[in-house]
Amino acid sequence: MKNLFFLAVAVLLTRYKVLQAQPSVQNIIKNQNSVFNTSKLQGLVNDYVNKGLPGMVLLVKNGESTWQTAAGFSDVEKGVAMETTNELMIASITKMFVAVVTLRLQEKGKLDIDKPINTFKCGYKFKDIPNAEKITIRHLLNHTSGLPDFIKTSRYVTNLLDHPLNNWKKNDLLKFLANTKPEFIPGEKGKYSNSNFLLLSVILDEEFKDSIDHASLIQKDIIDPLPLDHTHYIDRKTPPKNLAQGYADLYSNNHLINLTHLNIGGSGNGFSGMFSTVGDLSNFLDALLIKKSLLNDSSLKQMLNFTQDSEEKAVAFGLGIWKDFQDTGADKFAYGHRGREAAYTADLFWFPTQDIMYALMMNCGIGTVLNFEKNW
Repeated sequence: MKNLFFLAVAVLLTRYKVLQAQPSVQNIIKNQNSVFNTSKLQGLVNDYVNKGLPGMVLLVKNGESTWQTAAGFSDVEKGVAMETTNELMIASITKMFVAVVTLRLQEKGKLDIDKPINTFKCGYKFKDIPNAEKITIRHLLNHTSGLPDFIKTSRYVTNLLDHPLNNWKKNDLLKFLANTKPEFIPGEKGKYSNSNFLLLSVILDEEFKDSIDHASLIQKDIIDPLPLDHTHYIDRKTPPKNLAQGYADLYSNNHLINLTHLNIGGSGNGFSGMFSTVGDLSNFLDALLIKKSLLNDSSLKQMLNFTQDSEEKAVAFGLGIWKDFQDTGADKFAYGHRGREAAYTADLFWFPTQDIMYALMMNCGIGTVLNFEKNW
């Protein structure tokens, strides 16, 4: 197994506090011809579960060889072991799915991603959004709009704390972005903002409301044909039956709190909200980047045109996708996305020069509700 992968996993895991220790429960599935050092990988997973992470699922793929494992608990209170088929929230990895259906609409001539957002049918909703006449869908997709992240506004945080279980709708969330100050001129640089995909979901749903919404497009264009049988973009009120419970050290006292039902961004709002498994995520990224069956060559080329993150050296933004691990070497980067929820964590990346893919999911968030915005 390549050292870079172990480094990537180790860097991710060392961000976590040591919580209440839980016994490790293993459930290993591996290819008989596996090229991976599975004992070392399993040791990493077991070590961090034994240090306090409630549960973890990991899949590693190299060519036709795949290895996956689950450890810890999907339900700490009931002592239910985590399985590789458990669904977890994938948070911002949802953005990759939204980006794919957006680019497919452009391929069909139904959408122009270089059109200013205030010129769409829903443009009137953006009258209080800064620079709406200059921002295009492309700016939204690659986080170069200059829009502040509404999740970081004091108004939103206050409302979230007052109404943690509220099922936030798009129009509700737009209010937290209205009359804010732009952080830079559209296209000037890249800075990650959930506001971008909130606006994109508004455009997609309003522009095609007489025919289909973006959630239905994800189902029709990605989930059904691949197929991804354990991937859902559904209301938090009716979560999947095999959903792993989500936890966090809410009060920074080394005690896990169940935050499964904490609803940060509502449902169907473009920037988060999907549930999946490591197997389904792997199949999605394989179809997108390796088999190249989801987008045509032109769309994929546009998707993989990156703008450097102005705040983090390791990351650059494509259209709904990241180029990450750039600080580990010029030829050791990976394509994919991270997802951070209050009670869930997910990573999905493919290292093209090494042909290594990994999908990592945990039913534990990093940080507390008071600084949850750092997890996205």
